[in-house]
Amino acid sequence: MMTLMPITRSRTTSCGRHAWRFACAAAAALSAEPLLAETEESADTSANQATAEQAAEVKSVVGALALYRPEYLGGEDYELTALPFLDLQYNQYFLNPINGAGVGIRPVKALTIGLGLGYAFGRDEDDGDRLEGLDDIDGGAKLNFFADYKFRVENLGGLLNAGYTLGLSVDHQISGSNTGVSGDISLSRSDRLGERFLLINGVSANFGSASFQEAWFGISERQSINSGLPAYDSDDSFHAAGVSSRLLYFITRELNLITAISYQQLIGDAGDSPVVESQDQISYQLGFSYAL
Repeated sequence: MMTLMPITRSRTTSCGRHAWRFACAAAAALSAEPLLAETEESADTSANQATAEQAAEVKSVVGALALYRPEYLGGEDYELTALPFLDLQYNQYFLNPINGAGVGIRPVKALTIGLGLGYAFGRDEDDGDRLEGLDDIDGGAKLNFFADYKFRVENLGGLLNAGYTLGLSVDHQISGSNTGVSGDISLSRSDRLGERFLLINGVSANFGSASFQEAWFGISERQSINSGLPAYDSDDSFHAAGVSSRLLYFITRELNLITAISYQQLIGDAGDSPVVESQDQISYQLGFSYAL
């Protein structure tokens, strides 16, 4: 039986090109708070579950994040950005920087799927010296489909015993520049460390359509003349692989602090593109969230 429930996503990996824009980074970090409740799901009584579902009909989380990351996907110069964060939920409806505004459902208890309308950030020529003459990539509206499957591993010698989330996210930009389809596949693990700490480690792989690869990593003949860089075709489907680690400290039930680091390596045609100054992309995050 399909169930309509409050939908909260907690991305533990990079978000493709959006990982280099602060909105997605904030959401990835500050949406993690509900995982604490999910790791304790097996201990809840029926009464507690009913109370929690009733209280979760309307939920809002505010926060702030400081992010230190490359100026653009493939850049070697870093910049520091600070910004506020807002996540709103009403039953199955949501509004957040990752998925935009949309609806999510749980056809079974462990599986969450959803569809949202959000904003895809672009890239400006002045984001880096190597981008001059390559034209701006205009941002625009995007459709986002996502699916998360949560499961636990028990009794395998202890080392693998934990809660896991297998995730898929697919974006399609529908206005602005033609950047096609992009997405990521991820696997994350959550471990409680005492009463107040939660450690979340993840791995991911990022992919894109031919239009996406050409827009972000390709160089046309005209762009080659304007920029002085050689013409280049980027044809591989997968363009990056990464790992991430986040540590959450629960000061109270409402207030959380988080520190995070993620590493992403550009691979294949994307990694060899003349647009790319560095294949190694690292970002650092420090922030807090408060549940209203």
